[in-house]
Amino acid sequence: MSVPRRKMVIIFGAFISILLFGFVHADELRDRSSFLQAAINKAGTVILPCGEYPVSKTIVLPSNIRLQAAKPGCVVIKQMETLAYYSEFTRRWRRNPARILITNADYDNGNSNITVQGIVFDMTRARVPGTNHVIQFYHGSDFHISEISCLGANRAGDCTAMIGVSNVTVSHSKASGLANACWDHWGGVEDALVEFNECDAGSSPASYGILFTGANTDASPNTSRRVRIISNTIRGANSSAIWIQGGRKPGSDKTGLVEGFYVFDNTIIGGKPNGGIRCSGAINGKIEHNKITGTYGSSISVWAEGPGSPIFGCKNVEVLDNTISHPGEAAIIVGDYNSGITIAHNTILDPPRRAAIEILPQNCGIDVKRDNIFSSNIRQKFLDKSGHRPC
Repeated sequence: MSVPRRKMVIIFGAFISILLFGFVHADELRDRSSFLQAAINKAGTVILPCGEYPVSKTIVLPSNIRLQAAKPGCVVIKQMETLAYYSEFTRRWRRNPARILITNADYDNGNSNITVQGIVFDMTRARVPGTNHVIQFYHGSDFHISEISCLGANRAGDCTAMIGVSNVTVSHSKASGLANACWDHWGGVEDALVEFNECDAGSSPASYGILFTGANTDASPNTSRRVRIISNTIRGANSSAIWIQGGRKPGSDKTGLVEGFYVFDNTIIGGKPNGGIRCSGAINGKIEHNKITGTYGSSISVWAEGPGSPIFGCKNVEVLDNTISHPGEAAIIVGDYNSGITIAHNTILDPPRRAAIEILPQNCGIDVKRDNIFSSNIRQKFLDKSGHRPC
């Protein structure tokens, strides 16, 4: 099926064509929501000139659109205090209305081929309490975000929130002060790549760096598949810097699932109570060659989604060649109800408050190789309570 061509509109200089969009100046304080939406509705590519663009309404992107700054970092789309709840989101999730700066147009059928590049998004004036997201894409494919910056001041929830999308990339971007996650991915996300980003997590007790879950926003199961998290830097996450989470509705006997994940070459600094990389309710993955320092809790945790529930553990996960320094608790811990976990050639520096590698009892098929490396001042290298049970 051929894709209809859309015109390219280059917005240049300080002013916009009065014939297309009305006479406006990029740096004035007036609301620019209607101007931005008009440009987007008429063009396949919109290149914004440098300046600030205050908005009071959600900017909605159709399929086959590219929204970018004339120069990376010189355009600021700024949320006004009067930013309204996005009506389509509120209609679907009445108990959890949200203010959103950027979203896609078709929540029912999804959109495709959307690119956002080089723009600074300022949501530091978001009203709280309430859910506030900078970019949220719901259903569709081929979403690409690069070279953006998100400013949250602990008021915006997520820099990006993806739900039910495929072939999505977030790269070379920065986020700071987010109350929830810098880069958030809910159920039904497939073929996702998050690479070369920086996240300075917010001071919220529930702040994350990168989150992938196998459940929808109502916690109903919706498997996510083929996730890659590569070469990101995350500082100060108060929950987990990276969490691969199946997701589970409280009281339910069903869990979501993340199937196929690769967490490689990320740098994680500080954070509590878990702070580092966490896997729960996920299968067929690899946590490899990451550098983790100064976490308040364990640096790498392989866990189950629900206490006392064997179906919620991780399965077939390799923890390889990571370097961990100054861990608060066990550097690597495998909680109950996991199977097929391999731990090999990790380097653990500085003594934690507990054993360097700890395996809890209700596990099977846990293989801790002898080639893990420990600094000489670590007194207890292993604490294995599983009894080396086969599965």
